[in-house]
Order: sequence, then structure tokens, then C-alpha cells
Amino acid sequence: MIDGDGGTLGDTIDGGDTTGIERLAIDLARVKARREGTLGGLVGLFAGGATGPMVIVAGSIGEADASALDPLVHHTSLPMLLTVAASPGALRHAGETGWGVGEIGGGADLALTWNTAVDRGNARAYRVDA
Repeated sequence: MIDGDGGTLGDTIDGGDTTGIERLAIDLARVKARREGTLGGLVGLFAGGATGPMVIVAGSIGEADASALDPLVHHTSLPMLLTVAASPGALRHAGETGWGVGEIGGGADLALTWNTAVDRGNARAYRVDA
């Protein structure tokens, strides 16, 4: 798990590792939101490689941010974008380019938003074009 600059936020966790999950919860509790930075910087971190699921949790994003994420879709098995606030065009664009998207601000049901985003992402990941 990394931040937008590539800095490590927590260690890799194997399935069923409850101690690892507890450590990650502590690590994530220390994360501070930043106003500076762009989502486009993530593209260079994954160029030429592939990863498993990619979950981006962002504050406010616009269409330029969503467009900057386009290249990442092809480097992940499950692209998910969760945002506190986004322009309608940003979420639409991200969804159309393959991201599972959801808004998590203002009292949103996080579990429902997560499940909806995963379902959208899985639909993209396993789609077979005829």
C-alpha cells in the first residue's frame, strides 16, 4: 500500500493475517490528508508493470484528475476509485474508462459504496467482448 508519491503506507498482508490487518489499521490511522499533489503522478509508479487490485481513495477530483488515471486501468486487475467529492463528469469518465467508482463523502454508506465499486470493477475485469 502506497501513497500518491510512492511512499509506503503499510506492509503487504497475506490472506487471513489478522495481525497484519491490525497493523495496517494502525498505519492508516496515522495517514494525513494533503491538499497538494495530483493523481497523475501515480502513472509513473506503475508504468511497465502490473499489479493486483488498485484502490485509489481521493478527496475532491475533477475531470482532469480522472483523465490522468486512464493509463492505470491497464496495469491493475481491479481498478477502484473512491472519492469524497467529485464532479459528475469525473466519475462518469472514470467509470467509462474501466474504473469501479464511488463517492464516500457526506454520510455515504461505505460498505454499499465499496460493494458497488467492486461490482463495477469486476464487470470490467471479467468482461468478454463478443
